[in-house]
Amino acid sequence: MDWKSLFFGFDGRIGRKTWWLASIFLVSSGMVLTLLVNPKSWMGAPPNVADTLVSLAMIIPETAVSVKRFNDRGWPQWMPYGLASMGVIFTVLLHFDLVLTSNPPTLPDILLLGAVLSALTFVIFDNGFLRGTRGENVNGPDPLDSSTAGTPASKKNANAA
Repeated sequence: MDWKSLFFGFDGRIGRKTWWLASIFLVSSGMVLTLLVNPKSWMGAPPNVADTLVSLAMIIPETAVSVKRFNDRGWPQWMPYGLASMGVIFTVLLHFDLVLTSNPPTLPDILLLGAVLSALTFVIFDNGFLRGTRGENVNGPDPLDSSTAGTPASKKNANAA
């Protein structure tokens, strides 16, 4: 799978190794871009417009990678999109200083942060450590099966499985 399909395509399946490498690349890229557009953010400054736009733009490739990994695991399509929606909402709330602004944090801040951290923990554990569906599924061939990896799944074979 080429990088364009990996980061901007929403079809197919990827294995754990590809997910880890893509995730590390995306997190590193996001950190570098954030440092470039808002150097003070590392010292606790609130996000500026450019920082927020970078965060929102990074959600697209993060979602594309997650969709393919969730496809490999056999999860429903709405899950990665729901998690991406949670990321968009959290990013916008942070930009407008609507969360995590008081010291000590309020109960809604704690609940929201807990939900985001729980979702992140689930994604890392499920996508990073658990094997995908063995054999071909409706989203394509098994990425670990070297005889079929990289070949498009036919509807006839997908329906027969």
